[in-house]
Amino acid sequence: MDIPNSVSGIDAAWLNHALEQSGTEHPGVQSVTATPMPGIVGALGEVGIVDIAWGGPTDLPTSMVAKCPLDDDIARLYNSVMQNYIREAGFYRDLAHRVPMRVPKCFVNAEADDKSAHMLLIEKIDGADGDIFDGASLETMAELVGKMATMHGQFWMSDDLLNIDWMLDWQTESLKLGIPITQESWAAFQAAEPTVYPADVVAFCEGSWINDTEYWLDAYANRPWTFTHIDFELDNMIHTADETVVLDWQTCLRSFPGVDLAWLLATSASDELVAREDELLDHYRATLLASGGPNWSHDKVVEELAWGTLYPVACQPVPNMADTSAYGANGERMKARFRAFLDRSLVAAQRWDLVGHCSPHLRS
Repeated sequence: MDIPNSVSGIDAAWLNHALEQSGTEHPGVQSVTATPMPGIVGALGEVGIVDIAWGGPTDLPTSMVAKCPLDDDIARLYNSVMQNYIREAGFYRDLAHRVPMRVPKCFVNAEADDKSAHMLLIEKIDGADGDIFDGASLETMAELVGKMATMHGQFWMSDDLLNIDWMLDWQTESLKLGIPITQESWAAFQAAEPTVYPADVVAFCEGSWINDTEYWLDAYANRPWTFTHIDFELDNMIHTADETVVLDWQTCLRSFPGVDLAWLLATSASDELVAREDELLDHYRATLLASGGPNWSHDKVVEELAWGTLYPVACQPVPNMADTSAYGANGERMKARFRAFLDRSLVAAQRWDLVGHCSPHLRS
């Protein structure tokens, strides 16, 4: 059966078929009601709640979260570049059971043979949504940094990652299709707001990621690598009474670990967390080593952070120049998040001395 191109297209017949294909025992689906996820608006994908009436007793939940790509040309373009749904389907198929953190259980992982259509049905988790504007306590951040470091250590330079056909790295050809988008958005943002970026950061970004992108993609790919989430930030988490659940594995990548740690610390940076950042870095270093990773010094981790913040600093103009007006009130929050990501990444770039650490690698 064809995979529905929207969450609203899920019906009882398709869900019965999809569950059978996944090998899930169930008493039959009598009816399905699909509704949009409250407060969630994706630029590239659709997220909804699927309420299910079962034909008999079962331990399966009566509500699941459904995810699929948006059925429009712009979303298809960006998804062809980033391969987000290919990555998330692969993650739930091959790696979800191996990461050392709580992730939603997957019930249906439907993917067309040509990768043109996807539908995920995953566990609906009750808890408090993470929020970059609310921030997180030091205790929560230490939990997240520790889980991240454990994952990085367990997958450190693992041959397993080289043998996964859907696993992208920074040299994946499709990523190069995004270079013109990044360059155009950068130019438009600098013209519209020429004083937001410090002059030295502008000069460095234009001499590196913006105008010498393929060289810097190679430089990123050639750093010691592991398995990374890439979008490891508070809005992609749910806090339950017992633990934090990590969502949205669409951007997972074989990459150097600084991209994960830099993004989490930059986007979550309250005054308290910045003041105690060294404690979090020491926790990361110790857990990374204990989990199979390298024995890094404090200075080495800061260098990783500097390298890791180049990508968001150079690329945040892309979402910030996007038109979110069609999303109404949710679009306003989306826009505010994008701007917070940009502003906080710039502050972090100064704190970790992005220009000082990375300028020696510029090509003359």
